[in-house]
Formats: sequence, C-alpha cells, structure tokens
Amino acid sequence: MKLTVGAKFGIITLLAILLVTSAGIVVLYELQLLGKQIFVLANAAEASEEANQLTSEIAELRAGLRDAINQRNRDLVHQRAEGRMLAIKERAANVQRLLNQQGDTELNQVISPTVAILSDQVNSLITLAEAGDWGRAALQIQSDFVQIQEDLAGQLRLLNIDVAQKVGSLSQTVEETRQRAITHILIITVAALLILSLAMALLWRNLAVPIRRLTSSARALAQGDLRVRAQIAPRGDEIGTLAVAFDSMADRLQASHGELAEKIAERTAALEIEREGLRQALADLQTSTAERDRLFLALQQLQNPVIPIIEGVIVAPIIGQLTSQRLEQLQMTLLEEAIITRARVVLLDVTGVPILDKQAAQALIETGSALRLLGAEAVLVGIRPEVAETIISAGIDLQQLAIAADLQHGIDRALRLLRRKIVALTPVSA
Repeated sequence: MKLTVGAKFGIITLLAILLVTSAGIVVLYELQLLGKQIFVLANAAEASEEANQLTSEIAELRAGLRDAINQRNRDLVHQRAEGRMLAIKERAANVQRLLNQQGDTELNQVISPTVAILSDQVNSLITLAEAGDWGRAALQIQSDFVQIQEDLAGQLRLLNIDVAQKVGSLSQTVEETRQRAITHILIITVAALLILSLAMALLWRNLAVPIRRLTSSARALAQGDLRVRAQIAPRGDEIGTLAVAFDSMADRLQASHGELAEKIAERTAALEIEREGLRQALADLQTSTAERDRLFLALQQLQNPVIPIIEGVIVAPIIGQLTSQRLEQLQMTLLEEAIITRARVVLLDVTGVPILDKQAAQALIETGSALRLLGAEAVLVGIRPEVAETIISAGIDLQQLAIAADLQHGIDRALRLLRRKIVALTPVSA
C-alpha cells in the first residue's frame, strides 16, 4: 500500500518533533543539574558574605565596648552591647541557615558556640562595668575578644576556601555542560538539515514536478489544445487522483467540443435563415414607419389647420384640449404659414377650446410675440363665457394679445389693421 503525500509529510514531521523533543529533554535535565550546583554555590557565597559581615560586626562591637570602657561609661557599655549583640545574633542565625541549606554542618557547629561564648563575654563585661572594675574589663577586651575574632577568622578562611573550590568545580561543570549543549545543538541542527533535505526532496518529487506538469497541461488546455493530457505516471496518492481526473476532464471536454461544433454549425444555419427573415421584416417595418410618419404629419396638419381667408390674413381654428406638444406644434405651424403667406394678421380662433389654462394662455402670448417679430399681428377670437370665467379666476393676463369677440369681429379688426374694407358690388343691368 502506497502512502499518500500527506502521510509522508506527517511521518517526517513526527520524526522531527520527536528528535527536537528528546534533545530538549536532555538539555533541560542538564540545565536542572547545573541549576542545583549554581544554587549551592550561591548559598556558599552568601554564607561567606554573611560570615564576613559577622566578623565586621564583632570587630565593631569590640571597638565600641573598648571606647565605652575607656570612657568608664556604664550606660554606653549597656547600649552598645545590647544593640550590637542583637544584630550579631541575627547575622549568625542567617549564616547558620545558609550553611544548613548547602549541608555544611562542620562550620555550622563552630559558629553557634562562638556566638554563645561572645554573648557570655559581653555579659561579663557588663557585670565588670557595673562593678566599676574597668581594669579587668579592659584586659578582657584585649584578650578574650581578640581570641574570638581569630577563631572566627580561621573558620571564615576555611569557608572561603570551600567556596573557591566550589566555584572551580562549578566552572568546570558549566564548561562541560556548555560543550554538551553545543554537541546536542549540532546534532539537532544536522538532523534537522537531513530531515529538511528529505522533506524538500519529497516535496520536489511528489509535488513540485507533478504540479508543474499539471499547470503546463492546464494552460495548454485553456488555450484550446484539447489533445493535451497530464503526462503523469499512475500513482496511488492525491496527485495521481488529480492527474486521472484531469485526463478524464480533458477527454470529456474534447468530446463536448466536437458535439458543440456540430450544434454551432446547425445553429448558425438556422440563425442565417432567421436573419434573412428579420432583414425582410425590418424593410417592411421601415416602410410602415415612413407611412406612419406621413399619416402623423397629416393628422397634425388636420389638428392645427391654417386657413388663408384674404390676402394678408390667415385664421387658425383651434379645437379640443391644448396640450404642451400640440401648442408647440401650433406655434411652429403658424410661424411657417405666416412666412409663406406673408400674413400681417393671424386670427387665433379658440371657440372650440373647452378650457384655456394658464400654460396654454402663456403659450398663445408667446406665439403672438413671435408673430409680432415676423411683422404679423395676432388676434385672439372666440373666447366663450365659461373660458373667460376660467381666465379671470386663474388671473391670466391677455393684454399682450388683441382680442375679438368672434371670427367676424376678428376679420373686421384685421381689415382695419390692413386699412381695407369690404365693398358690395353693384349688379350690372342687362
């Protein structure tokens, strides 16, 4: 059974994790041992420092008591003895604790008796001071206290020697630990490089090369080469499955392309027939559109007729509702007829208009202004009573237009404007 690519990478990753974990456990164990040694050394160094401070405090106690005895001051002896002894006992207890932590019982057995002897000597000095025996007190300071200091100093030298030995031993241990750590790091690095090389080789062989071939084949297939295939040997992992699926897709695509080409040819022939029919329908539609335009123009002319009645006078009977489109067409028709007929008077007959709103009235006024620019006078005739009432209610001002009651009065007004009159002809006698 062949392993999949994911399984191979999983095994390599697991090996790398186990290797790094094992090396980490070894290094942590060595660091733990080193930490214990460093802790012992730190305790020894601190004990040495505390012991040195203890020696200094004993020396300060001796100097303070000596000055108090030389001054023969009992209170000063009590004060310095009590204050210094309290600090010395705390320092000695701290030294004993540190020595116990590092297991140095030999020196610990020396410090406790030394402090006890020192306490007895201080009490003896206090007794001599209270008795006023200052000579014996001074002699005791010079002899017994010096002996205590020398004994403690000897023990401290032994402690310092022990600390120095431990420092040397620890330095050697640290160096050995460092060398082992470097060795482990080198081993981990080499192993990691080997695992990385193996992973890269596996990645190149199992992923990079097949994916490059699949990419090249997919690009060629996208460009229209339906004969291209994956060119990957049969294999039992995901890449093999992908290659088989790609080849199957290419086969189906090639078969579908042949069927599609046949359908396209058939559909092209059918579309050509339909296009010819559409071309003929378009020609018929264009003919129908031209005929419709001619009918529409004739209808507009019938909606807005202009009738010449005498030379220089034309009449435009307006019937029905005046929409904005009709008013625009009416204005264009009147201006064109006024130019053609050289009319000087244009009678706008609104007898057949049921409602004359403000918009229609404004359009008629503008038409009259435009006719005036052409040298013709517009006369509004045939305003019925209900239309007049609507005009008054809407507040429409028609003063810019000449107004006549009906068409007859409009013709009379036109004749006056033209300075003409109608004369009846006398019949010729037989």
